[in-house]
Amino acid sequence: MATAIRTLQVIRKMDRGGAETLLMNLLRVIPSDEFTFDFAVHTDEVGDYDEEILSRGGSIFHLPAFTGINYVAYRKACKRLFGSTQHYDIVHGHQGSCAAIYLAEAKRHGSAAIAHSHNTEGSAPLLQALAFNVVARPVRWVADYFIGCSRQAGIDRFGEGIVESDRFSFLPNGIDSAAFAFSAEARREIRHDLGVGDGLLVGHIGRLTYQKNHAFLLDLFVKVMERDGSAKLLLIGRGELEGEIQQKVRELGLSDRVLMLGVRDDISAILSAMDIFVLPSHAEGLPLVSIEAQASGLPCLFSEGIPYDAVLSDRARILSLSHGADAWADAIVSTARRHAQDDRHDGIRIVVDAGYDIADCAQKLCSIYARLSSRGSAEDLR
Repeated sequence: MATAIRTLQVIRKMDRGGAETLLMNLLRVIPSDEFTFDFAVHTDEVGDYDEEILSRGGSIFHLPAFTGINYVAYRKACKRLFGSTQHYDIVHGHQGSCAAIYLAEAKRHGSAAIAHSHNTEGSAPLLQALAFNVVARPVRWVADYFIGCSRQAGIDRFGEGIVESDRFSFLPNGIDSAAFAFSAEARREIRHDLGVGDGLLVGHIGRLTYQKNHAFLLDLFVKVMERDGSAKLLLIGRGELEGEIQQKVRELGLSDRVLMLGVRDDISAILSAMDIFVLPSHAEGLPLVSIEAQASGLPCLFSEGIPYDAVLSDRARILSLSHGADAWADAIVSTARRHAQDDRHDGIRIVVDAGYDIADCAQKLCSIYARLSSRGSAEDLR
């Protein structure tokens, strides 16, 4: 029997974020006797998915958070990691800021190196983005192969030359489509638990960070309430801006209208309970939750920061942030009403037909891994 291809996934922390959930979706469907998944994380804290990773036979290694000024210490930690663990056929980098460092060390120990872009430019404040680009750019000359969750995510991180070459692949952010099937029973239960009744439930799922643009979301929700007094806003997620968002909720007098539930593990049921899903992000690679929402048959309103690849049906549309809060409120109320009687059970078919089912995604990634590991470097993929 052939030996399984051993992969190490390098990421910040295995919490319930988009890239992290994609990795777990892959881990659950890819045969462990053919491909093994271990993880290197940049924290000593326990991640949301750590227990499941360990239960599935994966290992978790801990690296220090990269700050720039700890370059020497960070590089030594990478050397220790790759010098002390068993050999990995593939080291797959999802942590962008320090990818050039850990992928270079991985290659010195005989691993094929993949750099994966999960975001586009504009997903972070300007100074933070400039600093990221300075430290992340060298990965273009280190990695053997490159992956992007969208073509634009690849261009912004690696440059058009790499994206147009045979060293780049677009890998859809696949989901277990069937797991997000609309459930009328779950909808009734969640709405009852939340005290929503028959009112308009506007939903958002995402980290409480600058990227997701919660300040604008709250401003536009004030306008939504002017148009529909029954409306409530459901926020799922946590992040560094949680305190600021809670303060703004209070300042706007929305404490009884905005439901902040933190991180949940029943996202499918939560989506079934919503009437419309709203994502006004500054920029995104291709958010996994946008696909999950459409699998649930939800009408969706996205900003221009979301790639058009994420629009899978006529129930989803893109509206520029420049149109302002009033236009967004009009669109939310009218879109929710227009699709209120839709049969949401066709969401799964829409996602599968668009190529975003995890089975298709896993097959494509396994093919990349197999070619890289069997031939040693991306040079042989040409």
